[in-house]
Amino acid sequence: MPLVSYWDGPVKWLERLCVRSMRDAGHPVILFGHDVAALEREGLGASEIHDAREILADDHPANRYREAGAFQHFADVFRLELLRRGRGVWTDMDCLMLKPIAPKEGYLFGRFNGDTLNNAVLMLPQGSAVLDAYEAAPDVMRRRLYLDTVEGVMSRAHKVLIDKGSANGNLLYLPLDKILEHSNTRDTGPSSNTAEPSVRISPEPETVTVDGRARVER
Repeated sequence: MPLVSYWDGPVKWLERLCVRSMRDAGHPVILFGHDVAALEREGLGASEIHDAREILADDHPANRYREAGAFQHFADVFRLELLRRGRGVWTDMDCLMLKPIAPKEGYLFGRFNGDTLNNAVLMLPQGSAVLDAYEAAPDVMRRRLYLDTVEGVMSRAHKVLIDKGSANGNLLYLPLDKILEHSNTRDTGPSSNTAEPSVRISPEPETVTVDGRARVER
């Protein structure tokens, strides 16, 4: 049973060790990547190395993850497409194999703990309900791209402007970064009753006009 995987970037000792363990267990290892020449130079010992574009073309929406450096999300989609085409058992490149694996009735799942499965090792037979649902719902990919993008943007945002539409036209400013900084300092910093607060609020806000609207700044 061939093992299939995807790799992009430098190869370290762990990936070399794991590929060797897969080969020693008797499995052919078929590796996909976007720089085949670079992977060949690494001398990983894979049985075959193929261009990932054979599976997902450059215009596939999942490539937005790869371009953003979120290779784990790209690989989530890539592995499903490999399984849909019946190319083999998906195995992450950091899986150390102690013995051969043999999916029962075409299904194989990795186990994260007693209650949770993961997809580091995954096999689904062609025509399975999971793969059919993936193929029949392309909007799921678009929705996930949107949600992941919003999550990434919001996780880096530290300030929120709140427009309550007040009668005086003021745009209220909530300095979440300063509030969080103050909270973290209070929770993790040394205890002191005389410590200077990390946030100072002036008694009277200064109001300036931006684009014809009043904005309150402290």
